[in-house]
Amino acid sequence: MGTRVPVGCLVNTETDSSRFEPTQGEDASPGDVADASGDAVDDGNEGQGHDGSGHDVANDHAADGPAPMAEAGPTPLPWYEGTFRYLPAVQANLVAFVGDLSHPNQGGYGKVSSSRAGKFDTMLKALFEAIERAHVDGALPDWCGVRELAAQAGYELHYMNLASGSCGTIRHDVETIVRMRRSEAMAAAKLIGAVRHESLVHDLEIFYDRPTLQRLASVVRAVAPEIILTQSTQEYMEDHMNTTRLVLTAAFARGMPNFSVDPPRPPVDGAVTVYHALPYGLHDPLRRPVEAEFYIDIAGVLEAKRAMLACHASQKEWLDESQGIDSYLTQMEEMAREMGRKSGRFAAAEGWTRHLHLGYCGPEDDPLAAALGPVARPGSS
Repeated sequence: MGTRVPVGCLVNTETDSSRFEPTQGEDASPGDVADASGDAVDDGNEGQGHDGSGHDVANDHAADGPAPMAEAGPTPLPWYEGTFRYLPAVQANLVAFVGDLSHPNQGGYGKVSSSRAGKFDTMLKALFEAIERAHVDGALPDWCGVRELAAQAGYELHYMNLASGSCGTIRHDVETIVRMRRSEAMAAAKLIGAVRHESLVHDLEIFYDRPTLQRLASVVRAVAPEIILTQSTQEYMEDHMNTTRLVLTAAFARGMPNFSVDPPRPPVDGAVTVYHALPYGLHDPLRRPVEAEFYIDIAGVLEAKRAMLACHASQKEWLDESQGIDSYLTQMEEMAREMGRKSGRFAAAEGWTRHLHLGYCGPEDDPLAAALGPVARPGSS
């Protein structure tokens, strides 16, 4: 799969207005990046207008006439290159410095593996270049596109619907609707550059069985995600809850060499944090309300989410006819704004809850909040 970068994996039952998960990844901040703050170190370029004594070089020549023409020399490095990246107490390049930090599981601050140091370096360059452009043209919004630049060091998105959508129609045969749903899902994934994985079974055939688990576990090992976004453990439909059970076991078994997967793949190391979305209707099957652990601001990507959801034209037709949902796009936006009100902070939001860390990650791991924060937590100020 090439150079591994931080991975987020979206695993759903099928795509519908309630279960299509967020487009947040396009605005995601890079994961596993330690913030090394402190005083900037002089890069030794005193020739850029000062002589080191605090006097302006041009003024020193004013009494003797015009300053002599300087000979053409090499183009000076931008302020953010060279020794700027060195910390006085460490004397090491920031990339190397962060790479040597101990992993959070060992009580450290964070780590950038050797395979991902290049991505971290890309993030640094993007950030510094954006700051430089902000100095030149401070009127540009969003730090002159720093989020888009820094996205190069962000999360690689993977998208998967376990079910094919085979029963989501009263007009088409199975082969036709499956082909339509597949094409629609590909178009939606393409909008955010996500890697799409093929469905495994037909609708109403998502069972917690060994063959399905082995196939899904193989996908998890191939992707080696650091974040998994999936459905609630309590949903109105059994297919949805079985999807969550399969996802959890597949992630749990990612590093077990004695659990065979289909197709065969070696086990993978590394922490994975699983997040559950809120159930459709915000209630469990016994009509009890379900609350989120925290809320993510999606106001800035709501239009992108709408565009992705609009790709699923056959799903709209099915929802109109089977559940009386006239406008699933409008309903999605209304739900997002309702979540924004619940957050007490955002205009539009999504609610998420972390799965118990045991067997998956560290007790304090929360990469989604770190990447997409600030977040709003119920009861917090």
